[in-house]
Amino acid sequence: MKNIQNWKSFNEGKTEKASKTGNKKPELKEDKKDLMRKSVKDHVESQKCDTKKEGDDFEVHLNDKHIAQVMFRKDYIAVKKVGNKFPKEFEYTELGKIKSELSSIIKSCK
Repeated sequence: MKNIQNWKSFNEGKTEKASKTGNKKPELKEDKKDLMRKSVKDHVESQKCDTKKEGDDFEVHLNDKHIAQVMFRKDYIAVKKVGNKFPKEFEYTELGKIKSELSSIIKSCK
């Protein structure tokens, strides 16, 4: 009987757990946010730009001029170029797209 209970909990997937709890998106852990924040910051600094931390977000500076902002939210990361009205939103799994967007913003401001 004990093996049957273990087997049931082993086969319970994310979808089944989400339907039981009513939560459709799994919670994002703080370590993942911190790792992503560090990865994005390292990429910006590798492009010879500076970052200035503003709460959970940070600003991208090129030659002491504010050119972009990276905003870390609960469900997504937003990248906004100064002058644009709306930011582009990315999921936490899209690090390559975020790096590409930041690189194109930095390149256009040089």
